[in-house]
Amino acid sequence: MISYYPAIVVIPCLNEQTTLLNTCLSLGFGTSLNKEKDDRYLILVDNGSTDDTVVVAEHVRSISPSGRVFIIAESERGYVPPRHSGNIFAKVLAESYGWADTKVVILQADADTIYNDHYVETMRTASIEQGEGILLQGYSEYRPDFLHDFPTYAEICHFVDKNFEKITTTNINDFIVDDKVCAYRLSDYFQWGGHQREHNIQGEEIHAETTRLYLRAASQNAHMYKVDNAIAYHSVRNLLKNPLLEIASAGFPREQSWMKKWRDTFQTLEGTSSYHLDSDRPETKTAIMLRFQNTIALFLLLPFHVTNTVGRQPDGILASIINKFGFYLPRRKLTELSDNPGKFLEDVFQICDQLDEQIILQIANTIEDYG
Repeated sequence: MISYYPAIVVIPCLNEQTTLLNTCLSLGFGTSLNKEKDDRYLILVDNGSTDDTVVVAEHVRSISPSGRVFIIAESERGYVPPRHSGNIFAKVLAESYGWADTKVVILQADADTIYNDHYVETMRTASIEQGEGILLQGYSEYRPDFLHDFPTYAEICHFVDKNFEKITTTNINDFIVDDKVCAYRLSDYFQWGGHQREHNIQGEEIHAETTRLYLRAASQNAHMYKVDNAIAYHSVRNLLKNPLLEIASAGFPREQSWMKKWRDTFQTLEGTSSYHLDSDRPETKTAIMLRFQNTIALFLLLPFHVTNTVGRQPDGILASIINKFGFYLPRRKLTELSDNPGKFLEDVFQICDQLDEQIILQIANTIEDYG
């Protein structure tokens, strides 16, 4: 039965020469791949690397069975183009082999991430069990050595995030997709409209391409399913550059002007020295409050906004807090969710970026005390 559900891993690559090999090996590509019994395929999409990424990709192909690893190029830089072109190539590959695209499982991965044992098989099995119209979401964790070396970072994140666990543990309330640990059927990808570029009213690109893909999918009654045993270990490259920024953004790729405002204010904190975080320092307190803001936007207002638009009954905790604090979200049409999901992100960030510290803490406490 498994052989009728080929799994295709798509990885965008931009200057990943130091990490790509280990990522591919962790996904099971290399000499351990069984040519006869294993229907796993890998598409590496180079996005204009100037280092030896392509050389590493060719090495991965050379140590894998023939016809299992493909290397393509996408000249248009960005997050959307390489992911989209990889999926287009997957469709061509499926057609060439005569596979039904309803049975092809696409796994998104990142070139600087390590995946746990049997990750591909775990996600494929979940896709077979859940069927079509489902976006699968794995879990991202920090490596144990990172948590050991930098416990303060994790403690600060947990201080904020624990307040929202009652919301984020339910699939129906979660519309945020981690690009590097998700999967879906090839047919669904094109049915949902594929990855698309969007820009806000200031002309800045809106990122979070797979979150926006899923928001469009939700307009077609798609759902998320979280796969407990599919785990990836975060890359800490960006975190090492600016850990307070990672805290402040809640790991979400905010727009350019938001990022610039942070960097202009706290530019002296760039670099690993700011790992020695002190929660009493003004800049750390600011980062914590911004993480609260972003988390409220993404895991409270966004799910309420989307469920309200698609005609589903919002979860009780969402409705209760929205009513208690008098949040006003514009009434949007289902076609707007399908055509311009980035508007929904703009809506919730516009509200939360204006919240003061007192309201933020009241919301956090209300969530913690709920039920």
